[in-house]
Amino acid sequence: MTMNLTHARAAAVAACLASALGSAAAATASWMQPAYDGAQTWNNPKETLLKPGNVGRLHRLSSQEPGTNWASQPSQAGGSMFLCTDNFGVGAIDAATGALRWSSVAAHGSCSGVVLSGANLYASAWRDNSGVWSNTLTAMNQADGALQWQAFGPADPDNGQASWLTFNVATLSQGTLFVSHGRSLVSAYNATNGHLRWRAETGSLNNQVAAADGYAYTTTWAEGQQPNRVYAHRAADGSLAWSQPVGGSQYPATVAGGRVFVASTMAVQAFDAAAGTPLWSQTFAGYVAAELAVTPQAVFVDSNHSTLIALDPATGQTQWTTQLRGTDGVASNLVVAGNVLYAVTKDFGGTMRLAAFDARTGKQLLRSSDTWSGSYANVSVAGGRVVVTDNGNLSTYGL
Repeated sequence: MTMNLTHARAAAVAACLASALGSAAAATASWMQPAYDGAQTWNNPKETLLKPGNVGRLHRLSSQEPGTNWASQPSQAGGSMFLCTDNFGVGAIDAATGALRWSSVAAHGSCSGVVLSGANLYASAWRDNSGVWSNTLTAMNQADGALQWQAFGPADPDNGQASWLTFNVATLSQGTLFVSHGRSLVSAYNATNGHLRWRAETGSLNNQVAAADGYAYTTTWAEGQQPNRVYAHRAADGSLAWSQPVGGSQYPATVAGGRVFVASTMAVQAFDAAAGTPLWSQTFAGYVAAELAVTPQAVFVDSNHSTLIALDPATGQTQWTTQLRGTDGVASNLVVAGNVLYAVTKDFGGTMRLAAFDARTGKQLLRSSDTWSGSYANVSVAGGRVVVTDNGNLSTYGL
């Protein structure tokens, strides 16, 4: 009888503990924008379950194929993952079961990423109807995909149709959706009703907007003889606060600690976020091969796919350098959460693995024995789960 009572008490304690851990995971399991936040930092400071001491135990919990060839970086909240795929357009997947809750392809075409806020999600998309291109920014209800509003992108001045150079993924900040357009335009929309607030022009091809502290920052990439620049527009009215020349920028700017960081072809540059004053520039032997991940303590750089580098945000000085093992190379974005730096690596044979490093020292903590074949992956970390999409696959890792 005593033994049974002891077992009963242990079971009750275990159940309470599991419930508490589940509640903690639910509270932190949100990844609201493709780069975590509007500042494009790829840094989740709310992750508390995964740490340097336990990430070595990560293993794959589930795997599915929501897309045939492509699935976007998922955003997640409320027990669902929201993403775009070549199979269903925009959709919501139950994070616990993997079941598709809803999808909406007909009205929205091919989308590139999902942003979450409150009860809504926002997706930019394009479609071709008999040679007529249209670009849309759409608000939908997270629960069932019901349309809330839809805004159409500007017409191409060359042919009167919406340009084939489409909207980039939207960036949400302070109730405004900032959407850069491949054809040199940067637009701001009211997230409540989709009304256009302002539109500005950079004169070149644009990357996704980074928004923080009352500014919208847009980097441009080479088109002919036009020099690349980073532009800071005031979020309230779109007026230009400053711009500065940068190298061959192919990634969005990243904003943290009052600084704007721009990854050029073989360098990282830092500017004062309000004034645009150049602060420092660090050049590398290899080209910058992924978007920057930034925390208050470090700027993380993927150099030439094979080397990870941590820079001091204030000075640009190198804090640590880690060479990946063997022929491994970074084949994803970089994500920081709970003092851990995550990436997917791929060797010369095309074998991909989940990898994790101590963000403070660069020491490798995980090189998963679980492998797969692919090309390029997207990583997000929230609520004790690492979510990876590659090609059309979606995998979840946990302890």
